[in-house]
Amino acid sequence: MKKNKIKNEGISLISLVVTVSILIILTTMLTYNSKNGIKLKNLKNMQNDIAVLDNKINAYYVKYGAIPAEIKYIGTINFDKSPNDNDIYYVIDLTALEGITLNYGLDNNKITSESDTLNYSDLYIINEQSHYIYYVKGIDMDGIKYHSDELDEEITLNKTVGAKFNVTTKVTIDNQEIRVPAGATISGVTGEHESINNGVVIYIIPDDSNGKPQTIDWEADEDKNGIIDVQEKYDQFVWIPVKNPVVVDMNGDGVVNTIDVNKMIEEDKYPMAIVTSGSNYRGILYDFALVDGKVQITEKAYTAGSGYREPASLSDGTVGDASSANNVNPQISESLLQTEFNKMVESVSANGGFWIGRYETSNISTLNANDSTQQVKIVKGTSTGVGGANWYRMYAQEKNYSSKVLTTDWSSSMIWGSQWDQIMIWM
Repeated sequence: MKKNKIKNEGISLISLVVTVSILIILTTMLTYNSKNGIKLKNLKNMQNDIAVLDNKINAYYVKYGAIPAEIKYIGTINFDKSPNDNDIYYVIDLTALEGITLNYGLDNNKITSESDTLNYSDLYIINEQSHYIYYVKGIDMDGIKYHSDELDEEITLNKTVGAKFNVTTKVTIDNQEIRVPAGATISGVTGEHESINNGVVIYIIPDDSNGKPQTIDWEADEDKNGIIDVQEKYDQFVWIPVKNPVVVDMNGDGVVNTIDVNKMIEEDKYPMAIVTSGSNYRGILYDFALVDGKVQITEKAYTAGSGYREPASLSDGTVGDASSANNVNPQISESLLQTEFNKMVESVSANGGFWIGRYETSNISTLNANDSTQQVKIVKGTSTGVGGANWYRMYAQEKNYSSKVLTTDWSSSMIWGSQWDQIMIWM
C-alpha cells in the first residue's frame, strides 16, 4: 500500500542524529500480561484506595479546613516523593472518614502515637503540604515497589519546565500526554518544551554535591560556540508520539491482517506492529520517497525467515548472535529479541510513545559487550568510544544505561527499525 502525504508536523528546532545503529530509546517497563495479573490487581487495589481517600479527604478539608490526621509519621520513607511535598507526613485517621472501605491500610487504626509508626507498614500516610497520599508498605510489581498513584499523576506543562521529577509523571502538553521518567528534567531551553509536534526534550541532570537538584542556566553559552551549555553537558532525549502503534480490526470481521494494515495507512494511521501467533508482535516497516512534492509512505513487504523482518536474530556461529566473540550475556536469541520487542510495543501502546536519544550514543566500551562500569552518553558533539564498537557492544551497553541513571521502572535499549520509521512518520 502506498500513501502520499504532505508532512507538516515533527521536529523543527529539535535535531536528531541519523546514525540508526547507535540511537538509544527509553520505554517504561510497566507492561503487564496474564502471568502477573494478580500483582496488577494488587496495584490497582492500592490505586483505588488512594482515589477513595483522596475524594474523602478533599471533602473533609472543604468542611473542616484541615486534613483528617493528627499523628506524625516518623518511620522511614524510602520511596520517591512528589516534588511538591514538604518533610512532614501524617497517618491518615480513617475513623474520621465516613463510609469508607479499603483494600489496605489495616494498620492505620492501630496507631495511637508517633512511636507506633515505627512498627507498622500497612499504612496510608499523607503529606502536610501537598496532601499527596502514600501507601507505606508498597505494592511489588515485577521487582518494583509502588507506594502511590504515581502512574496516574498528571500535571500541566507550565508547572514542570526546568523541574526535576522525583516520580514518573504524566505531563499534559498540547492536550496530549507524555510520561516523564523519575530523575529527568523537562528542558527549560526555548523551543524544547512548548509543543509535542516540534519536540519535547528531557535532560538527565545529576544532583549537586549536597544531593539537591542543580540550578540550571538554560540559555548559557559560556564558550561562545553557538551551542547551549546544557546540550554539551547532559544526556538528552526527545519524546516521539505514536498514535496508532498496533494494527486493529478496521473492517469488523474479527480478524487482524494486512487488509487492516492497508486500511489504516489509507486513513493516515501508520502502525508499528501487528499481533501474530499467540501474543507476539512483528514489526511493520516502511519505505519513504518524495513524489511530486509529497512524502510517499509504503509498507515494506514482510518475509518470515528472510528479507525485511523484525524481530530477527542472526544465527551465524562465526559473526552472528551465537558467536562467543560477541559475549553478550544473556546470549541473544530469537526468543529473547521477541520478548524485548513485545515489551517495547506494549509500553509504546500504553504510553502513547517513547523517548529517543537526541544524539548518537557515545562513550561505548569497545572491549567488552557486558561492561557494567561503562556509562554511555547522549550529548551534543561527543563521539568518543564510537569507532571500533561493534553492534553487540552498543546493544549491551545501551541496555545498561537505564539502570545507571534512571529508576527501575524504565528500560533503555537500542532502537528498533519500526521505531525509527515512526520517527520518520512523525517528522
